[in-house]
Order: sequence, then C-alpha cells, then structure tokens
Amino acid sequence: MDIGFIGLGNMGAHMARRLIEAGHKVIVYDTRQEAIGDLAAKGAVAARSPKEIADMVETVMASLPTPDIVLKVATGPDGVIEGKKVRRFVDLSTTGSVMAQRIFKELGARNIVQIDAPVSGGVIGAEKGTVAVMASGPRGDVEAVEPALKVIGKFFFIGEKSGAGQTMKLCNNVLSAAGMAATSESILMGVKAGLDPRVRVAMDVCCLTDYESLIQAHGLSKHGVYYFVPGLLKHFDTFQINELIVPRAHLSVNGRRDELTPPAGVEQVRDKLLPLYRTYGRAEDCKIELFDCAHEELPEMRREILAWMDSHLMAP
Repeated sequence: MDIGFIGLGNMGAHMARRLIEAGHKVIVYDTRQEAIGDLAAKGAVAARSPKEIADMVETVMASLPTPDIVLKVATGPDGVIEGKKVRRFVDLSTTGSVMAQRIFKELGARNIVQIDAPVSGGVIGAEKGTVAVMASGPRGDVEAVEPALKVIGKFFFIGEKSGAGQTMKLCNNVLSAAGMAATSESILMGVKAGLDPRVRVAMDVCCLTDYESLIQAHGLSKHGVYYFVPGLLKHFDTFQINELIVPRAHLSVNGRRDELTPPAGVEQVRDKLLPLYRTYGRAEDCKIELFDCAHEELPEMRREILAWMDSHLMAP
C-alpha cells in the first residue's frame, strides 16, 4: 500500500518506520530535513510538502503536535486538501472532536474523507507497535486503512461519527489523570494519618543522564523530567538534583544504547555521586548501571529492581 506520512517527531518517526518495515511504500514529509533524511535512509520517499504527498498517494497519515498545525497541514495552502490523488486523510494526532469535525467537513467538500485515529501509548508504544489506535470515520474507508493501522498498534474501531476517536482518546486521558490524582490524594491521606513520608529508597529506570549530554544528543525535548518541568535546569543541574537523594539508597538502571539517556551522561552523574556515598560510608547504597539495550526495561533490569527493593525496604 502506498501511504503518505506527515510529521516525523517522537511518535511519527516510529510509526512511519514500522510501515516501511511492513513493506508499505511510504512518502514522508516533515519541516525538519534531518527527520526526512533518517526515514529516507530506511527506505521512505522524501516529499517537499503535504500537497506533494497528496498528489502521489490516496492515503495520507499525519502525526502532529497541535490542532492548529493539523488544520494547516490538512486544509491550508500547499496542504493535503490541494492534492490531486488523495482520498483519505488519517489523523493520528490528538486534536479533539471539534477540530476533527471541522477538518472532516472541509476535506469532505473536496471529496476527501477524514479519519480521526488518535493513538495512546507514548513513544515506547510507537516504537514497539503497541499503541492503541482509536479510529472513527466511514466504515468502508476505515476498513481500507485498517491493515496499515494494525502495523502501527492495536486497532479499535470506535464508530462512524467524525470525532468519536478523539472523544475516546480524551476519555482515556481523563482516566489517566484521575489515577494520578487518586494516587496523590491517597499519599496525602496516609501522611496526615501518621505514615512516615520520608523517602528511604530512590529508583529510576531509563531516565538518569546529565542534561548537557542530552542536549548534545538532541534529546532534551524528548526527556520527561525536563519536558514537564522546563524551568528546572535554570536552578539545578542533573547532579545537583540527584545529590539531594544522598545518602538514601539509589538504584538507576539505563540502556547503553538509549538516546534519551546518553551513557556518557549516566557515567558522569555516577562518577560524581559515588564519592559522596563513600563519604557517608554507604558506597553500596548507590548503584548506577548500564545494560545492553535502548529505551526499554529488560527482564534483568526488573530483577535488579526487585532485589534492590527486597534489600532496602523489607524488614530484617
């Protein structure tokens, strides 16, 4: 199947790669030439604009960061709407049902069917093909792209109403947020009832690295801590943040091939922390390891974590 793919960011690059590896001919476009080049090296065909893609294929997919960008790519000048061959626009972004319905209407005036198919599961899910794909739109058109969507992740047909997939994605987000809120409230209740709130053990999985190393690897925008607390680095560097844990037990397991935790940065933080633990006579309570993997948790990592918890949390 010939497929156009617009948006080769954290999620889109992995989804487009999976389509290529599954044998589809994929024509790609992104505002960053290096992103296009990375996919072209894997077998994709490079395009110069969304319109050019829409001139070449019947099905165009998009994974973009904001509703306004999706609208511009789909219906703006030099956008998908101006393509001569396109018949379906599959939006994998999270845009909300109102925007999905607007795009559906505008593309429909040009006999182009919009299918909203937002995904949930994060970058790792996109990489491994385990994201949930929540598709809605005319059944026949959804069925036409279903095999390709099953390459991207686990496919769910939500209904034929435009925007239904987006609504389901937002319901999923609400459930996730509710879980976080409930966890926070339960911790607060426990502390107020007299439970000891002091941290005894710190553990991190695939997230420890010096931020300068992360910047050099062009990965700062992909790293969760710095994404959610963007002002953090104005006041502390990575070592200073982790220094606050000393002398409490600290286990960190990371991948040697993980682009989000460059090993040079992991080793730099480790080499600064270990002398502090030795000062307290607790060198054995700091363990920062690199495993032969990318951004993933290996079974041996999990065994290490469980053994660490048994050693430092279980009553003697």
